[in-house]
Amino acid sequence: MKETPFDFDKDFGSEEEAMISVDEVITKIADVISEDEAGTSVAIPERVKLVEAVYKTMRLIAKGRNVDITYELNAPYTSMGSVSVVGKEIVITNPALFAKVAAMASNFEVYPKTNGTVQINFTFHNLTRKVGN
Repeated sequence: MKETPFDFDKDFGSEEEAMISVDEVITKIADVISEDEAGTSVAIPERVKLVEAVYKTMRLIAKGRNVDITYELNAPYTSMGSVSVVGKEIVITNPALFAKVAAMASNFEVYPKTNGTVQINFTFHNLTRKVGN
């Protein structure tokens, strides 16, 4: 079995012990992210083109009332990017193409927001690679 830094089989004896364990996990994750963000990275053009393709395709097939389609590169981390579609009513005019676009992303999510809109996010990982490591 693969060794991990986390003990999934451990039972907590108290809520305090659980809180300490959760804090340790958060700290380990923060350390990994800090290490990953350090140093110089360069864009992987093929991966960035995926973000561009999803953005352009969603502009074509997402219609509706007050629909905003945006993209971000290198956020929230250097190696990540995303395309977001937000609107009161989002109509997908080509479901087959939408399914292909969703498959291009590392992650895909849809959720309602408290302001009455719906948000669709396509997240992309590994948009960059480290230099000199």
